Amino acid sequence: MVVSFQYTREEWVRCHRKYLFLSRTLTQIELWLAAVLCVLCVAYLVYFGPAWKSVSLCILCAAVVGMFWFMYFRQPHRIYDKTPGFDLPHVLDFNEDGVDYRTEGFVTSTPWEKFVTYVETDEAFFLAESRSVYTMIPKRALVSAEEKNLRGILKDHLPKNQFPKGRR
Repeated sequence: MVVSFQYTREEWVRCHRKYLFLSRTLTQIELWLAAVLCVLCVAYLVYFGPAWKSVSLCILCAAVVGMFWFMYFRQPHRIYDKTPGFDLPHVLDFNEDGVDYRTEGFVTSTPWEKFVTYVETDEAFFLAESRSVYTMIPKRALVSAEEKNLRGILKDHLPKNQFPKGRR
């Protein structure tokens, strides 16, 4: 089965943000803990004033929130802009050996054994080689019969959304 598509920047960024949660790179628990840290920081600053402990806690809070902000808001745009070929047409050939990937200037072949899992959302399929390495296939590039066929191929070769609980 051959699938051809071209990413749009907005679509890729939106799907990458969703993938951060699907792959458990970001979790809601971490975001809640960062929010609690911010509340504690403000309370500590109000209660103790601008002492070195409260200022240090605020700096730590700003660093944690900044890291999450960068990962969710800035990094997807940077990846899309800095990676050559994202704006070019892509052709994926799903065969018995794996997935052959072609775009202008790049040709790669990935055997099924290299993929960890696949994840399906309303908008795309994600073929994951690791938490941070994946290929996104937008569903808009598939007609319903192709979507069903691709789902069957992926079910035959890969487990669905089987990311390990811990981060490796």
